[in-house]
Amino acid sequence: KELNNENSMGACCGNIATIYTAQGDYSSALEYNQKALSIFEKVGNKDYTHLVRQNIGHLYYKMGDNDKALSHYFEAVEYYTKTNNNIRLVLLYQNIVALYIAIDEDSLALDYSERLIPLCKSAGAKQELTNAYINLGIIQRNLGNSDLAKKNYIKALSAIEKTDDLYANWSVNYSLAQLYIDEKKYNMALDYAYKSNESAIIMGRLSEKAQSAQILSHIYKKMNNYKKAYDYYVIFKTTKDSILNESNIKEITNLENQYKFDKEKEAIATEQAKKDAIQAEELKRQKVVRNSFIIGFVLMIVFAFIIFRNLAQKRKANRLLAEQKEEIETQSEELKTTNEKLVELDHFKQGLTSMIVHDLKNPLNGILNVSKSYSPENQVVQMKQIGKQMLNMVLNILDINKFEDSQMTVDKTSISLAQIAHAAISGINFLTQQKNLTIDNTIPPTIVVNADREIIERVFTNLLTNAIKYTPNNGKISLQAEITDTKQKFVKISVSDTGEGISQDKLHLVFAKFGQVSAKKSGSVRSTGLGLTFCKMAVEAHEGKIDVKSELNKGTTFWFTLQATNDELVQQPEKQVLEVKSEKLSLNADEKKILKPYITQFEKTEIYKMLELRKILRQITANSDNIQKWKKEMQQAIRSGNQRKYNKLLNI
Repeated sequence: KELNNENSMGACCGNIATIYTAQGDYSSALEYNQKALSIFEKVGNKDYTHLVRQNIGHLYYKMGDNDKALSHYFEAVEYYTKTNNNIRLVLLYQNIVALYIAIDEDSLALDYSERLIPLCKSAGAKQELTNAYINLGIIQRNLGNSDLAKKNYIKALSAIEKTDDLYANWSVNYSLAQLYIDEKKYNMALDYAYKSNESAIIMGRLSEKAQSAQILSHIYKKMNNYKKAYDYYVIFKTTKDSILNESNIKEITNLENQYKFDKEKEAIATEQAKKDAIQAEELKRQKVVRNSFIIGFVLMIVFAFIIFRNLAQKRKANRLLAEQKEEIETQSEELKTTNEKLVELDHFKQGLTSMIVHDLKNPLNGILNVSKSYSPENQVVQMKQIGKQMLNMVLNILDINKFEDSQMTVDKTSISLAQIAHAAISGINFLTQQKNLTIDNTIPPTIVVNADREIIERVFTNLLTNAIKYTPNNGKISLQAEITDTKQKFVKISVSDTGEGISQDKLHLVFAKFGQVSAKKSGSVRSTGLGLTFCKMAVEAHEGKIDVKSELNKGTTFWFTLQATNDELVQQPEKQVLEVKSEKLSLNADEKKILKPYITQFEKTEIYKMLELRKILRQITANSDNIQKWKKEMQQAIRSGNQRKYNKLLNI
């Protein structure tokens, strides 16, 4: 710290962690490793950073936190793979294999073992190669592949001859003894068990001596040599106890206090000898005291149990009361919320009903109060336009309910955009006359779009009707179109009014179903908002876009896009929907006979009586392809209110 040498500070923390690891104080070791990691990361020393990560992973493995161990191992693996540090990779893979074996993840252990062996060979790590063969043999044995396990153990024995690794020699002989026990070849198992025992004795490692003695005891037991089995079991037990005692001492003290501990142990032994003499004289008195204590302790436990039980019952009762109170409060809140929703729904229903009635009332008043100053022909035209307006309202409601959860199907053809707009303007002419409005239509007659004529005409009708509602008397409505995308050939159509406009916080509600129920009124005009919802569905079905721009007191502009086409529109008479004598749909005498009673019913029913017409259509159940085509065409004519098409279909 005085020299401000952070690399050396990190190395010191790492060394302290190593000492704590040797003492078995893993918590302190982890603390100092974390300090070292922080220092090396700060100075950017990546080599030492990942070396410390490897050590931290090993500590977590010893502490039983395998997930954290693997996390640190894999971070180090990623770095050493990038830097081609094969020696470090060998050690890391060795630790990963050992961890996966310990947690019985044999498939993963096998995968990393197969990576480790060629890595050991390329790095010249002979000792690690021996251990890799031993671990691979253990994995194959766990997987039930005895032959493969034996082959790897033999490879390990061959590698040991070049390294003289005592621990590896013990490990492979011990593993072979286990393998031959599985195969019930006890003589072979005994031979390898003795070899492992010899290596353990030479190493002087208690853990390996205990395991070798245990497996020898097990083999002799299987061979019915119970004396030898007992002798080696005694060795195993004695060695195991020594390991436990050594481990306990290691956990209690550290290296600094070891010498002091030994001296104190001798002093305690001397003092204990003196106390033994005194203790013999006081046994009777201690017995009385002990018995009195036991009786008092038992009484205390009984008393404490009674108190605890009473408190537990009281807590349980309080908890039940609290739960009941909470449940009552929750139910009360839910009931309150439900009531609020019911009130809100009732208001919504009343408002919606009022608006639908209002929308239908205006056209009906128009029919009842057709100006007598008009000629009979003009009166018929005006009533027909009013009827179409009512039909359009009904179709909006039906189509939105129909296509809300499914894609609207369109029958696209190349049509003049100006002709569609003109037809829509003609259909709502009586509405503009009522308010003395001017519609400025500047759509060029040369623009041809690929669209469904009937659906797009209804889009124009809905947008123009909406503009008329919000445009003051003597106002002006503009209708424009321009090509916006020369590559994709999209045409942008806009309908602008000079009304009061829509505030920005209400724009997102414009195309929502019933979005205008609470919208700002224009005079006495109210609307369900379904017309604009239909427009959105129709334009999107044509793969176009629709949106609105508006400012308060500056009017509103609705725009949408359609795909234009390079085709030139040929002016020709409109085709009949159904030609009886055409090759595509040729009704024979039997089919005409089947349809005749239904056509009689259709002729008695006006086209605007949609429910009655659909009821008649449902009665037609003949399976003939031509009859089904005729039925489909009739459905389209009824849905669109196309009187001309309707009459042609009846004339068979």
